[in-house]
Amino acid sequence: MTESALNKPSINDTCYSCHAEKRGPVLWEHAPVTENCVTCHNPHGSVNESMLTHRAPQLCQQCHADDGHASRVVQQPGVDAFGGGKSCLNCHSQIHGSNHPAGSTLQR
Repeated sequence: MTESALNKPSINDTCYSCHAEKRGPVLWEHAPVTENCVTCHNPHGSVNESMLTHRAPQLCQQCHADDGHASRVVQQPGVDAFGGGKSCLNCHSQIHGSNHPAGSTLQR
């Protein structure tokens, strides 16, 4: 996929033509969102939720360390907050950015 095959000037502009709510502006931007939507999403389809290129937490761990949290939500041996449900997205739900004053951690 190249930008020369798009009907808008850029990949993000093409995405924003239908997904305007993701454009922003937001106080705390998540850098991959402003760079290129296809960093995380496959616009031609995916078996993953929201057409993500990989499932969480593997997608998140391509850029973020897989550990280092001050607390664990699930207190069972060998199980933590990353292993259950939507993993990172259990807490970090504002992936595209946040306008909340404490939103630099992109939490709900």
